[in-house]
Amino acid sequence: WRALEQLFQQGAVRAIGVCNFSPPELRELLEFAHVRPHLVQSWMDPLHQERPLRALCSTHGVQFQAYSSLGTQHRARVNPVLNHPVIRALSRSTGRSEAQVVLRWALQHGVAV
Repeated sequence: WRALEQLFQQGAVRAIGVCNFSPPELRELLEFAHVRPHLVQSWMDPLHQERPLRALCSTHGVQFQAYSSLGTQHRARVNPVLNHPVIRALSRSTGRSEAQVVLRWALQHGVAV
């Protein structure tokens, strides 16, 4: 982390962040960091919402960014997110695709996608 802070302070990078940190790991980093992370990236979709991590990020002014927002397809033959009955019903009722429904949901929760 110190190397990233140095790059940020030198102007070599505009922002620094971490990926796949748990809330305890992020708390530890926030305790010793001279430059707080600008971004925390983690897996998040409607079925795996990362609420504790998102709350911690919000408390400390750190942007949360989701990856695999449309579901993890490698674990099942059918995408559990895009084929979820609630997502499909919202898609039908709004005239939007399942992907649009899920991405809009994430954006409405302040999550970068």
